[in-house]
Amino acid sequence: MPSDHLVGSRLPSCLSGIALDPTSHISQYGHSVWRIQDGYFGGTPTAITQTTDGYLWVRTYSGLFRFDGLRFVRWSTQSGEELPSTSANSILGARDGSLWVGTEAGLAHLVNGRLTLYEKGWGSAPLIEDTDGKIWFVHVRPGDRTRPLCQVLQGEVHCYGKEDGLDIPGSSAMTQDASGDLWVGSDRTLVRWRPDSSGSSKVYRPQTLRSQPGIFGVAAITRAADGSVWVGIASPGKGGGLQHLINGTLKPFLAPKLNGETLTVTALLSDHQENLWVGTLHGLYKIRGKNVDLYGTAEGLSGGVVRKIFEDREGNIWVSTSGGLDMFRDLRVKSISTREGLNEDAVESVAAARDGGVWIGTSRLQVLEPGGVSLDIEKAPPGNQVTGLFVDRAGHLWMGIDNKLFVREGGGFRQITKRDGSPLGMIFGIAEDSDRNIWVEAKGPPSTLLRIRGLKIQEMFPAPKTPFTGKIVADPQRGIWLDSWIEIRKQRYINKHTVTSGCS
Repeated sequence: MPSDHLVGSRLPSCLSGIALDPTSHISQYGHSVWRIQDGYFGGTPTAITQTTDGYLWVRTYSGLFRFDGLRFVRWSTQSGEELPSTSANSILGARDGSLWVGTEAGLAHLVNGRLTLYEKGWGSAPLIEDTDGKIWFVHVRPGDRTRPLCQVLQGEVHCYGKEDGLDIPGSSAMTQDASGDLWVGSDRTLVRWRPDSSGSSKVYRPQTLRSQPGIFGVAAITRAADGSVWVGIASPGKGGGLQHLINGTLKPFLAPKLNGETLTVTALLSDHQENLWVGTLHGLYKIRGKNVDLYGTAEGLSGGVVRKIFEDREGNIWVSTSGGLDMFRDLRVKSISTREGLNEDAVESVAAARDGGVWIGTSRLQVLEPGGVSLDIEKAPPGNQVTGLFVDRAGHLWMGIDNKLFVREGGGFRQITKRDGSPLGMIFGIAEDSDRNIWVEAKGPPSTLLRIRGLKIQEMFPAPKTPFTGKIVADPQRGIWLDSWIEIRKQRYINKHTVTSGCS
């Protein structure tokens, strides 16, 4: 039921969790989606915020909705008070627990279920809360742009304009940097303004805004953890797209997989894990350093056009799009597939590398590192299927590929062959015992168990008569254990001696 007051609540455990793992791809996060076509919201969601009681608030073209973790409920008051307009341009959950709503017809403040209206009849957007708890907003009134930037402090509204060092023809984006300066973007300029007695300001006019005044402008601004500022411009081209303002200079974001000036940016967020989230007309980007990850409708995003991006206090990322609302949360178990860089989804073997990476065997050898999956391993032997991988205590990688066995040392691969130089056969099991012997099970023909030391075959045993699973485990004391089908027998090999256990 709709409620006219805020009560203590928290998002349920199914949607709450720890902050997102910054090294993961977007596709590796848990993904929940609420689509407009399924009957949610009654219109496109365009703004998101969270109040201190844990509720999520979503503004759509049909009104304001509150989310308790289970369902979205259209907000209304029992006292009959109404927002000055159902078309809310922006919403803000303040640190004092109240909710601010900027609409096309005025600014509203919801405290304990009671509405207070400010600047009624004036459009109010965007909204931010500065480090001192002051609420800032830009108001727009037809024919009057003399004092567009306003603050609310202790119930009073104070507005600033050209005489205060602030000359902007309206605004669509705003943030505060680490030094306390306000950054305000419009369709023509980006302004840094100091809200003190000095009223000092600096104006930036990117080339793309100069060439298309009044059409496309600064769509989003966000502060990075290092104190720099990211600027998103809703027009691609030189000086447009995704720009990084460092030491007073705007520079385009450039990475091997992305030229930021090619983007039409619609939303920005720098999260608490130092990831930059970029909303565009064609999907959602996650940027960390020079690593770029794209998530669009083909991957499951509710809509191609991203409207807003928001991080809740649990570290989940919420994204409003042209088709609905998406939420990304961290998972304890993550999958790695072709979407994350594997050449195919059929993985035959894996092995942990000594440097923290993971070797992966598909139809080729790959390695998973913090930066992602590497497709090409230098000097890797050619083949059609990696059948077995193992890393010994010396850090050497042993690899079975097709009917051959290789060991990687010194950056290159060396093949281990039989005494006559022929390949060992298809490799399925590899292990190292306490004496540092390498044991290999080859399917042949014939199937053979081999003991290798010093990169040379020392002994060859016939494989068990019962079908062998290819599982080899080193005994903590000495030798190895083999596992076979049907009888579930365990056979322990200690060099030339074989000890057979009973069924288990």
